Amino acid sequence: MQLPSDPLYQQCCAILRGEQDITASEEQFCDWLGMEFGIATPISAVSDPTPDGRDRLHVVLRTRADAEGFYTETAEFYGRDEEKQDAVLRKARECGLLKSTDGWFVAWSAFDPIAIHDALTRVPDRKRKQVLKAFSSAGLSVIKSQFAGTIMMFQTEAQRLAAEKNGVQAQIAERWREEVLPFDEFGVLATNELEILFDSK
Repeated sequence: MQLPSDPLYQQCCAILRGEQDITASEEQFCDWLGMEFGIATPISAVSDPTPDGRDRLHVVLRTRADAEGFYTETAEFYGRDEEKQDAVLRKARECGLLKSTDGWFVAWSAFDPIAIHDALTRVPDRKRKQVLKAFSSAGLSVIKSQFAGTIMMFQTEAQRLAAEKNGVQAQIAERWREEVLPFDEFGVLATNELEILFDSK
């Protein structure tokens, strides 16, 4: 799940809007997962085979940090935490989501970054132009969304540094957040930072 157009993202949106219910088994599993690992309750957990036919349990969590907790990293290795994955698959079978765990693996997706991306793409172009006009004297010349973040470009590096020093960057960030919030349908920016990268041409 990577884009707002993904059917699983659309399904999660319907669940959060109350337009679609999840099964009792799925709810039991998601509640357990949240409590067991100390994370926000997942939105959804569905059997979702890969394009090449592998058996996959796709769990939609809230944040990237929640998802990263199910991976392990050493100096030589980065990948799924097999112990956690096995525990999750066993619980999914106990809850009735899976009939077997043989050959299955878990895919973890984060909802909030995609929801932020969705909100950013909904901001009208006229709103971007209004922000650019408001800060044109400081040299702001480009506002470009990049997935769940935004790139703000100044005409020169000297202008960028000046805006950082005199607090204008903070003003721009606050103004941009105000423009994005009306399109944050699920309130994800209440618990997530709106990532902004200030740069120069």
